[in-house]
Parts: sequence; C-alpha cells; structure tokens
Amino acid sequence: MPPDVRQACGFLSNNISQIIAITPPRFLSAAGVCDILGITQTRNDEMSEEQAIRAVVHLYVDGMAFANEPALRKAFHPRAAIIGNYQGAVEWMTRDEFIAAIVEEGSAPPGTIPLMEIELIDIEGDAASVKVVDEFAGMRFSDYLSLVKIDGRWSVVNKVYHLHR
Repeated sequence: MPPDVRQACGFLSNNISQIIAITPPRFLSAAGVCDILGITQTRNDEMSEEQAIRAVVHLYVDGMAFANEPALRKAFHPRAAIIGNYQGAVEWMTRDEFIAAIVEEGSAPPGTIPLMEIELIDIEGDAASVKVVDEFAGMRFSDYLSLVKIDGRWSVVNKVYHLHR
C-alpha cells in the first residue's frame, strides 16, 4: 500500500469516532458511511450494510474508550438496554445510565488504540447481531450487540456483556 494511502487510512481509523460523531444522523447510512470512509460502494447490499454496522461498532468502542458521549448517543438507540453481570450482581442500565458511567470513568489516555475484535456479524434484513471483544477501564468484555435499522440508520438497541475474569 502506498505511504499516502496508508497515512489516510491511519487518520480515518484513528479519528472515526470524531468523524461519525459530527456526521448528521441522516448521513449515517451505508452510503453515508462509505462516503465518510472513502469506500467505494459495491452492488452487494449486504457488504454495504456490514460496513455501516462496523462503523456503528467502531463508534461504540471508540466512544466507550474515550468517554465520547456524543458518539455513544449516536451508536445507541435512546431506549437501549445494557445488561450483564458485574462484580457479582446483574447490572441493568438504560442508555443514559450507561453513558453516565462511561463518562464518570473517563477517557483512555491520548494515543490509545482501543481493542476491538469483531468476532461475528449476522444480518437479516433490518436486524443484526454483533459479537465484539473489547476492553474498558482495564477489563476485557465480550459484548453481544443487537442492532436494528431504523429510518435508514443502524442503532444498538440492546447490549448484553460478559466480563472476563
């Protein structure tokens, strides 16, 4: 890959949450994300939908790592639920409670590259499931995200997590 392309890809990768956070919601569609990332859309709708879903997952992981409230609000539907076992008890939060907890914990240090291993994406029409392994505040999680496409935009409506020991 030529150095200028590598540099552009690095810039996009390092700044995706900020780029998407300032993008009006109507443009956060498969086509809009492709425009933002400079990806040529293919005729394969599943591929462009997968790219849009990956962008939402990036927005979520970067938003969590860097305590970016606008990014998290854009990734999660207002009525989303966040559920998992944390410190020996079931934790059941609304989107706003989850975001408040993230913001209270604070941002990872500048220059941090958040862990994000997408292990599974399953798309059926306007519904999708994603399994992503990530880290937050020194803890490793497996997150199971349910997404629904609402008004042409993918949104996390449910997150169930497992905290690794």
